[in-house]
Amino acid sequence: MKEFISIWHRAEKPLFELLQEAGGLDERAKIVMLERAIKLFDGRLRGLSRRSMPDATSWIAAAQALTELAERAPRQVVPALRSAFDYCVAQAEALIQKRPSRLTLKQRCQRLEDCRKEGIVPDATFAIALKSVDGSTRRLAGRASSTQEDRDSDVFSIEALRAMRSDIRGVPVFLDHKYAIHNVVGKVVQSALTERGQYTDLDVVIELLPEGDAGSDKVWSLVEAAVPIGLSVGVLVYQATPRSDNRRGDMFNSVEVVDLSIVGIPSQRRSTGLTPVKDRQAKPDSKAAALIGLKRWKESQANK
Repeated sequence: MKEFISIWHRAEKPLFELLQEAGGLDERAKIVMLERAIKLFDGRLRGLSRRSMPDATSWIAAAQALTELAERAPRQVVPALRSAFDYCVAQAEALIQKRPSRLTLKQRCQRLEDCRKEGIVPDATFAIALKSVDGSTRRLAGRASSTQEDRDSDVFSIEALRAMRSDIRGVPVFLDHKYAIHNVVGKVVQSALTERGQYTDLDVVIELLPEGDAGSDKVWSLVEAAVPIGLSVGVLVYQATPRSDNRRGDMFNSVEVVDLSIVGIPSQRRSTGLTPVKDRQAKPDSKAAALIGLKRWKESQANK
């Protein structure tokens, strides 16, 4: 409504004072100038966003203002004012007839609270699909591999890296390539190839085990202390060729990813350094808060 009022104020001068100021013109010229001013105002009115005129009441108020103007305006410009009036009325009717959403966000949160008190499981349609996650989840981002030559003089081809991008998702994360079950500290949940200069890196996101696991707690504390630990990918090599120009090491063309490990000194220099991934925190009365609360409540009911 504020934007409409601003446009209205800018239009007051040409719509109310134009005839008096244009005293040197004949009557027809005055009417033409007034019609142009109304046409310009009508165009600005139709360009208003839904945020500027959010409800039917705002459009009705605009229609009333146009009605008052039409009562004082020359009859020649009344059709142009009538067109703007009809547009405002149509917008108001459309908003009145529009069906409201079944439940507002505030109502959904209240419904969840009511279900908790009454011990009723909310129906499936109440679940909200969201990307936000609980703040207790601990995730780390890093580079699992790269096309750059590693410290062993080996190189992954771009074809091998593309295959590794999909293979590595869901792979368990160990400590120092020690495959005992108690050395698992998490899993790979995301992967992507990123070009950085002349090299292509295999970027991953690791989700650590919840707080309380000794291994994941150790890793998390090191990362928070900015200790430069890194990642090392474990692979089965199916196809490799000696590197050209008499350089030692191999070019890995076909491999299978079997693990990703967090190590003190990775073979790949570009894999040094892990950074925390900050998840969006659920704000009070947000969809994320409602979903998290629903999930926790269902878990508590299942454990009874």
